[in-house]
Amino acid sequence: MKEVIWISLIGAGLVVLGLAFLWLLMALLVRLTSGKKQGDPCADPTAEPDCEAELEYRLKAAAASTAVAIALMKSSFLTSSGRVDNRLTAWQSGHRANRFRNKAVKNKRSETGI
Repeated sequence: MKEVIWISLIGAGLVVLGLAFLWLLMALLVRLTSGKKQGDPCADPTAEPDCEAELEYRLKAAAASTAVAIALMKSSFLTSSGRVDNRLTAWQSGHRANRFRNKAVKNKRSETGI
């Protein structure tokens, strides 16, 4: 019984070590491949006059995209959301044919008096 516990602990430890190794490897790759991020020159409040036009353009773009998103939320592109397909499956059409056949046999019996 002790061997089973030790094997389980060693296996769990190896899994944890493997995950930690992969995590460190991904962190290293992110550091090596990420370039230095340049800040937005227009984010400074004491920016040039050209940046004011850029900021105004961005505000208008944000307002327009918000208006379009609200309009799209109110409209629907689906013609009917709860539309049920009118085609029958093979199982349903077989049962329907069986019912019609049984009704025909029943009507024939009632006409002949059998």
